[in-house]
Amino acid sequence: MHHHTGPTDRSREDWVGWMDSYTQHVAGNVADCQDCPRADTDENAVRAGRGADTLDAYAGLVSGNYEDEQDKVSDLLADLRHHCAHAGLDFDAANESAADAYETETAPTTGAAS
Repeated sequence: MHHHTGPTDRSREDWVGWMDSYTQHVAGNVADCQDCPRADTDENAVRAGRGADTLDAYAGLVSGNYEDEQDKVSDLLADLRHHCAHAGLDFDAANESAADAYETETAPTTGAAS
């Protein structure tokens, strides 16, 4: 799996800037990644790449030394849950909306309507 390294021992603003510039070239690189998980469409492969890069950046922000990708996902989701509680946002509603979007994005396409 490709692991991308961003700035270390930097401020949140440095990380945000790095992620912004990095995501600009992710789309092209995901298609070339031989070890990256593949989605049904190129667009979903780009989404999967953005997710992987976000997890790597998150691990750098929290100085996490993760051996298990699942733990990284769990910690990020817990922190997002904390953020939502702090900001007065409904995490469960956002998570449900995300699940709906994922289902729509990964649903098999049907032929043209007759």
